[in-house]
Amino acid sequence: MTDQTTGQPRLVGGRYQLVEQIGRGGMAEVWSAHDNRLGRSVAVKLLRTDLARDPSFQARFKREAQSSASLNHPAIVSVYDTGEDTALDPYGAPAPQPYIVMEQVHGRTIKQILQESSPLDVDDAMRITVGVLDALQYSHRGGIIHRDIKPGNVMVTDAGEIKVMDFGIARAIADTSATMTGTNAVMGTAQYLSPEQARGETVDERSDLYSAGCLLFELLTGRPPFVGENALALAYQHVGETPRPPSSLNPEVPPDLDSVVLHALAKSRDARYQDASAFIADLDRVATGLPVQAFSAAAAAGGAAAAAVPLAATSALTSRMPRTAPVPVVGPDPGWPGELDDRRARPEDEPEKNRTWLYVALVLVALAAIAGLLFAFLGGSPEDEVEQVRMVDVVGLQQADARAQLEAAGFTDITVTEDTEADAESGVVTAQDPPPSDAVTTVPVTTPVTLTVAVGPDQVVVPPLTGLSQAEARDALVTAGLTFAGTEEADDATSARGLVLGSTPAAGETVEEGSDVTLVLASGQNTVPQVVGLGQAAAIAALQEAGFEVVTQDEESPEAPGTVLAQGGTENRRLDIGETVTLTLAVAPPPPPQTVTEIFTPPPSVEPSVPAEPSAEPSGEPTG
Repeated sequence: MTDQTTGQPRLVGGRYQLVEQIGRGGMAEVWSAHDNRLGRSVAVKLLRTDLARDPSFQARFKREAQSSASLNHPAIVSVYDTGEDTALDPYGAPAPQPYIVMEQVHGRTIKQILQESSPLDVDDAMRITVGVLDALQYSHRGGIIHRDIKPGNVMVTDAGEIKVMDFGIARAIADTSATMTGTNAVMGTAQYLSPEQARGETVDERSDLYSAGCLLFELLTGRPPFVGENALALAYQHVGETPRPPSSLNPEVPPDLDSVVLHALAKSRDARYQDASAFIADLDRVATGLPVQAFSAAAAAGGAAAAAVPLAATSALTSRMPRTAPVPVVGPDPGWPGELDDRRARPEDEPEKNRTWLYVALVLVALAAIAGLLFAFLGGSPEDEVEQVRMVDVVGLQQADARAQLEAAGFTDITVTEDTEADAESGVVTAQDPPPSDAVTTVPVTTPVTLTVAVGPDQVVVPPLTGLSQAEARDALVTAGLTFAGTEEADDATSARGLVLGSTPAAGETVEEGSDVTLVLASGQNTVPQVVGLGQAAAIAALQEAGFEVVTQDEESPEAPGTVLAQGGTENRRLDIGETVTLTLAVAPPPPPQTVTEIFTPPPSVEPSVPAEPSAEPSGEPTG
């Protein structure tokens, strides 16, 4: 991006040099950038210039900056800096442009992963959900609710870590009574709305846990718990329909995990998990084969809870997933990330056992602290230590599967060389360097790994192109020995115009050298859904899911309050992603003025009684 006044690469905040646009949403653009002061790559999120003069968007963007900057956790995308720059609006006038500087995360969103392969393995689904819940547990403890947990807002990094993104509609818990807020009446995404969000009620931590339950359902089955033709149909289902057990769609899901998911999706927030740690604890019980504490459908109907079971001392899930918590847990389950000191889940008849665990854990934490101080005093830092892992055996696997296993183990420096003489199926790994290690030998995760992959005569593998510009993708095709055969467009609500969404043939396919490859590019547009007649929450969710911003205005009407009366003539039109749609919402007309008329009827007229005066004339009777 160049500065419109100097023609040079734009420098934001005097230090962040913008390199390439990597995303565009309804409110902001995200750029890959270089921090000239610290010499590192970052991501810079800028409020769109066409919205820079709108105070409501300014306020929402700054709220995101405040919410995100207050969260410092390994499972949440870090915010390094915030500020305000000056840019030219569409009319050429200078306008304030707030920005957020974040860590640049390399990986794929859960949405992208599900598009490529779904459903996921049961253990992988639980591990991802635990990472999300770990982030929510931290943000909830800090008084912030995310309000939009969905596959597009969760990323798996190249190192296998879970990152929760986009606190753009997050709210402080004390401020969540304002679920409908005029121009920024944001309710979340229709497939993952909690019932209270769909009804326009206040939200709290348990609303995020419901959305996390929807996410887990989709990871296990390949589809959200409710599917409908429009946002209104989805909202009705969230409010009134019972979801199917995940095992009815995926027989690999065990019954206890069914109970966990259905408990998270309870309609009443009081019947759900009350905090993220309880949700995590039940996933741990599923992984270790212990009975869960979630109500089963039968127990819920009968009003009885499952028997309480103490947390396992070693988590079967977290022993195979990257740790995300920065501090060890003091409690009965030190393997889990976050604070799981859930005293309600402990049997009351084991006080001595629990106290012993506490003493042991305190001693271990104290020893670790002393070791850290000594290490720092001697010139080192605990962060300087490099994790040691076994080198996994990937010979004989397809290249994509081999890379996935290495990345899951923690390796990030992976290169590929071609073997044109191997007597093996094209795409199969024929050798690796370093070779696989035994159960005792370990190597640093920073070790470079080279894979040798069999490539048949005159055959090549289509490279991954998603997210590249058209020029970059063409260069990658030429380098791979393939022919660029043109482009076709597809709508995508999250990608900027011209970015590559995929290719035909798809990435990873083995084709003849010189084969034609067609690039699928983001159109930068989408069709505006018809939302007239829907309720406010469902209409806003549908429009935002399609990639549009929403502002509202009120109009007196006999229709139910919140019903969409008009949408500015945009229905079924194709607009640029991020354009604003104005909704006219029904509000009840004021009651007719009431006048109070006092009716006063005076009492009938009555002559006042006057006492008779004595007569001066004789009475006519004799006196003598």
